Amino acid sequence: DWSRFTPPKAISQFKTKPDDEFFFDIDKFCAEYFNEELIKTYNKKQYSFFLGYYMHLLTDIEWTRDIYAELLKAYPDETKADKSKLVWAAKGDWYDLDFLYLEQHPDFRAFSIYERAVDYENEFMDMFDKDAFENRRQYICGFYRGDQHGDLHREYTYLTPERADKFVSDTADKLIGIWTCGRSSMRFKKGLGWKACHDTEKNTYTAKRSSRGFYQLCEIDAKTYDKLGEEDDPDKLIGNGRVLFESDDDYYCMPYYRVYDENYRELAPWAGAEKIAVKTDVLDKKRKIVDQFPGVALAYGSEDEGVHTQYFGVSDKETDSPLNEETAFPACSVSKFVTAICVMKMQESKMVDIDKRVNEYLHRWKLLTTDGKESDVTVRDILSHTAGIIDGEESFYGLRTGDPEVGLIDILEGRTKYNDRPVREERKPGTDFEYSDAGFCVLQQMMQDITGKEFSVFLKELVFDELGMEQSFFASPAEREKHKTKMTTGYDEAGLPIPGKFPVTPDLAASGLWSTPKDLMTLATEFFNALHGKSAFLQADTACEIVKPVEDFPWVGLGVFLDGKDTLISKGWGENGQCMMKLHLGSGDVSVVMTNNNPGVPQEESGVEWLVNSYVYFTWRFYTCK
Repeated sequence: DWSRFTPPKAISQFKTKPDDEFFFDIDKFCAEYFNEELIKTYNKKQYSFFLGYYMHLLTDIEWTRDIYAELLKAYPDETKADKSKLVWAAKGDWYDLDFLYLEQHPDFRAFSIYERAVDYENEFMDMFDKDAFENRRQYICGFYRGDQHGDLHREYTYLTPERADKFVSDTADKLIGIWTCGRSSMRFKKGLGWKACHDTEKNTYTAKRSSRGFYQLCEIDAKTYDKLGEEDDPDKLIGNGRVLFESDDDYYCMPYYRVYDENYRELAPWAGAEKIAVKTDVLDKKRKIVDQFPGVALAYGSEDEGVHTQYFGVSDKETDSPLNEETAFPACSVSKFVTAICVMKMQESKMVDIDKRVNEYLHRWKLLTTDGKESDVTVRDILSHTAGIIDGEESFYGLRTGDPEVGLIDILEGRTKYNDRPVREERKPGTDFEYSDAGFCVLQQMMQDITGKEFSVFLKELVFDELGMEQSFFASPAEREKHKTKMTTGYDEAGLPIPGKFPVTPDLAASGLWSTPKDLMTLATEFFNALHGKSAFLQADTACEIVKPVEDFPWVGLGVFLDGKDTLISKGWGENGQCMMKLHLGSGDVSVVMTNNNPGVPQEESGVEWLVNSYVYFTWRFYTCK
């Protein structure tokens, strides 16, 4: 039972305002134990102890303001019913994440040191018993070396691994900043684009200047420090010093950084230059990934922050055609997300019920079982890839412009090399996850049978026209002819152009979408608005149904994948390109990457997912479908 401590936390955490659970009297702690005069009298052991206690209190403050406040806001009903129960449920996630970390890092140095710190007697604070810290150490080590935890590889409800990692990283940065910048020995001057520091303890003078992506950290002398702020050219004064570190990531040059003195961190811990080095390393990795592809287009941001786009490379290597916001890329299986939205909009209009048998809506063709009977597979089963439909091996690629036309019924009956396996219910629905392009061909036929319209026409009317996605289309013969001048040339795994520039994809609902990152951001943002009841395009209940985890397959929604409970993923990989989109369901942050080359490996290996993650700035707010 970790809910009771002696002395109570009101005393040990200096919570001097009983009615304000967010208040910690850090000034009281400093006045009693950690002020400049007392610190001068401490030996190393005393200083280490009180510094640790100080950092512990600051961490508790960050936890309370960040995780705790966010938790209460995200679960108002649970907070009202039993706040203590909610908090300890969240801490259960936190403790299990500790266990998971120790499982993954068995030699974690900090914990090993703590385990060996035996017989650590209290000689510092009268509020604690003499053996208080040793008793607690034994208890904590015994706890984390035991098996008092749940399933460590489960989905975490209240605190996800990503959110915990972000809290740890952000708080560590804050504490380092508070301590290095708050040292009493440091004196600062600053102005527009520059800052200087005099460390009276070390008797060193350092300064940094920055402008338009250029950054320089220098060691200066006392005379230069005194002149800063009094003369008109601080850049020249700082630049005449001894350069310690320099970087530049201006838009018009190749990002770089140079270390001139390996001790730059120790000489100027306040300057944060090491973070710029890390950022530049990230930019270098981004450049290496982008250079693998003939063309890469990105869009990222949110409705609140606006949409940002970037384009690298060319649409066609032979003509050296540049990319722009009208260049259409193959979205491949992102098509399934759009198809799912369309099916769900049809449900809103009572045109279909996704929990009914798909055969009730099929007229020209019927889905059968392997013994020739009509299948009971539902529309929902197909949307979630749990219908027991299995694609033919080596299917759904290789069709070129000029090849004999392949119709949808031909695909469903397995009559061609494009799909040589008749589409049937081969396994009991709901028992297995089997990713299936063929299943979405069934949905394509269903939608055409219901509406009497070609799939590409119906989708344009129902989705693209409604949302103003002017550069998006499903590549039927007519649409290919209409948009061919802006369709990017596709390149295969060897880097050779696809004959005819791009493949033919009659399985439109599964992989026939062409779009731009900006258009896909429009779609994702509208979906986010729908989740929060702010869309005239899609109802909130409908959007929630799409991201509701499938029973026994929690990483799957309807036409999408899920990363935990707060991130929607839609991705595509075909002969002529690879792409990926992530939408954070709590913050509305979106990141989209599209390419015109088959890299031969999945997104997590090709670098496409790395690019997606590096451009989406998730705030990791808790999200629950109401």
